[in-house]
Amino acid sequence: MSIAFFSRPGLLACLLAAICAPPAGAAESKLGLHFGARSGYYEPTNSERSYEAVYGAGSLLHGVDVGWTHRSGFSAEGTFWYFRKDGEGVRLVAGELVKSGRAKRLIITPVLFSVTYRFLRERRVAPYIGAGIGWWRVQEKDVESGEAGTETSWGAHLVSGLSVRVHHLVSLLGELGYAVVPDSLGANERSTAHFYGEDDIGGVSVSVRLAFTP
Repeated sequence: MSIAFFSRPGLLACLLAAICAPPAGAAESKLGLHFGARSGYYEPTNSERSYEAVYGAGSLLHGVDVGWTHRSGFSAEGTFWYFRKDGEGVRLVAGELVKSGRAKRLIITPVLFSVTYRFLRERRVAPYIGAGIGWWRVQEKDVESGEAGTETSWGAHLVSGLSVRVHHLVSLLGELGYAVVPDSLGANERSTAHFYGEDDIGGVSVSVRLAFTP
């Protein structure tokens, strides 16, 4: 065996070949269906001032996915995820917002519909991009009194990610998403979002997904 094989370029080429090669015995789903689960992090960056005033940083999201993939690489997918964050309410004093000491809870539950395209689909590692629309439900609750306000709105989103096939039935995916959801905040004139003139709960999400192909 050549000594050059053990050089750094040789090892790198070998690693890339092993990663990008089609997995042995890999088979496509006859129905093209896939389903799975995801966990990640969501930050409502489009309402940064009003969100941070009450809830601070973002928080975890958890969800499920189901979809159908065509041999061309296009997929249609439905996603539901759940986001919850607790914070402390604020009130207006002399034109400034100050902490009220009352516990607040924000729950966001979007239902998303996406169309994605996967490049190099026959490879073990495949990047993808996509876009779609979603129906967003946003609930803000006063934990002590139980009083809650709910707003719903349609939004749009973009996604990009990387899919790694770890088994002919299982894939691990990393995904970055960005959403805009106009008119999802600020309807209540006493809300922090109304004070800052922000009406969009959209933002950035980072998720790790586990997908199964029956």
